[in-house]
Amino acid sequence: MKKFINLSIAVYLFVGILLLVIPGETLPDFYKPSLMATLAIVSAIFMISPRIIFRKPRDKQSEQALLKLQFITTLALIMNGLGGLGLYKLYQYGFPYDKFTHLVTPFIFVIGLSYFIRVWFRKSIATSISISSILVLFGAISWEFLEALSDRVVGTNLLGGGTGGIFWDTFWDSLMNVIGITLGILVAKRDYKKESTGDLP
Repeated sequence: MKKFINLSIAVYLFVGILLLVIPGETLPDFYKPSLMATLAIVSAIFMISPRIIFRKPRDKQSEQALLKLQFITTLALIMNGLGGLGLYKLYQYGFPYDKFTHLVTPFIFVIGLSYFIRVWFRKSIATSISISSILVLFGAISWEFLEALSDRVVGTNLLGGGTGGIFWDTFWDSLMNVIGITLGILVAKRDYKKESTGDLP
């Protein structure tokens, strides 16, 4: 996981710099090079951030929990970045990539965050799942507001997933978020039970 994370950080920084130096006319029409370069560099910082915020794991399990948190943060940012580079347009071919990310991102964050909170802060499984679910739900709602703000201020076309159907796109995004959170809760509980009985590898 460490190699994957470090490689992802390096690639994001490289892409961010590349977007700043490549002539805009050579890029796809829907690209906003300056904005995308900024987001790439900020994403790389977010990938590093768990290590900056939580510096001293007390044991091997804490180190593993921190690594898992950093990994899911990196994975989520990669999925979002690929969407920004053009994969969100797959809806034109029958695959709603935007809905896919709204399902998978909350799912993996609930699992990874609940594990991290339980191990790092030594909370019960119920408390860990509750806190992680609330944080992920808050993040999902905030993301919808950020999309609206970006559309208004920067001139992007994030709400509606590029289709213009803002209400239904937001509805399905929210539904996918809730389903992802629910599935994440179920898997987190299952993993905890397996860990408690020694069934996890």
